[in-house]
Amino acid sequence: MAAIGDSVVICEDFLAFEDALKKQRKIDDNIIHTLNATIPTESFIDDKLAPRTQCKQLWDQ
Repeated sequence: MAAIGDSVVICEDFLAFEDALKKQRKIDDNIIHTLNATIPTESFIDDKLAPRTQCKQLWDQ
């Protein structure tokens, strides 16, 4: 068995395990996308404090 989040998936049922893994990857992808869209790269930073402010706002959400 594998525990993923609050659910338990029986590994013998490969399709159920694969589905649970896809759901977890989607959550990870959403987090990474949000971080990439929120925090600018160095070439786009006008104000050196902006990334800290944006990161804090994202954390507060």
